[in-house]
Amino acid sequence: MTKTRRDNTPQWILIPTITFILLLTTFPMAYSLYNSVMDTNLLKPYLGSTFIGLGNYFSLLQDGRFWGSVWHTVYITVSTVVIEFLLGLGLALLLNREMAGNRITRTLILIPFMTTPVVIGLIWRFLFNYDLGIINYVFRIFHLPQVLWLSNQSVALKSVVLVDVWQWTPLVALILLAGLQSLPIEPYEASLVDGCTPWQQFRRITLPLLSPSILMVLLIRTMDAIKMYDLIYVLTEGGPGTVTETISYYLYVIGFKLFYTGRAAAGSYILLIIITLISMLFIKLLRGQYQEQP
Repeated sequence: MTKTRRDNTPQWILIPTITFILLLTTFPMAYSLYNSVMDTNLLKPYLGSTFIGLGNYFSLLQDGRFWGSVWHTVYITVSTVVIEFLLGLGLALLLNREMAGNRITRTLILIPFMTTPVVIGLIWRFLFNYDLGIINYVFRIFHLPQVLWLSNQSVALKSVVLVDVWQWTPLVALILLAGLQSLPIEPYEASLVDGCTPWQQFRRITLPLLSPSILMVLLIRTMDAIKMYDLIYVLTEGGPGTVTETISYYLYVIGFKLFYTGRAAAGSYILLIIITLISMLFIKLLRGQYQEQP
């Protein structure tokens, strides 16, 4: 009886790809973890790096500006996710009906979230311009008071929320629309026989069956909102003052403007822990929802 020889060629072919992925991901993460426990300032390279353990983490946790950026991030995340979900759900329910022009509408709403955040930031920065922006121009036509959209401390953060809602509500709507179109029709037919109203159908059938899609879209948007950086950089650069400074933007300031790379690396791991915990919570809820599905 002859033994078949196992061909290990496929495994050898994968080695360059695996090596490239490890160099691209594992090494930077390991190096940033190393930096997070070192006291390093690129403006003073002659001082070298000193091991300080968790010193960078404790410094951040005692930094009032860091906690301010945490609050701004929480405000942006909660505001955008809630508004985008409510508007997206309403838009999805509307597009799920058989109406004239639905196909064109579904195509047009792709434009905002397919455009890069930097381009969107530049467009809205011009729209928000106090003297030349079209928004204040319309306000002047109707004799309404003009607004310092990006310079007023009480308005700037809300302006960021407005732009993010405009960009990402269509994505939420499309995901929920896909979920709506995948729902079975049998429960709705049975509910009509029982004399249920449209509101009862929505509350007792649509929402429970749509819950996996809802949790998925909430997870995606929450993770993305917590990491918001590019829109802040283009629109406000964290201003006026530090009113719109998010965690990601503050870490950029520490690492690339003040050159405290160790503290910035520590902050990035704090942000990673926050996102991981939130993701685990959503994934646990998602698994529970899928197990409950018949």
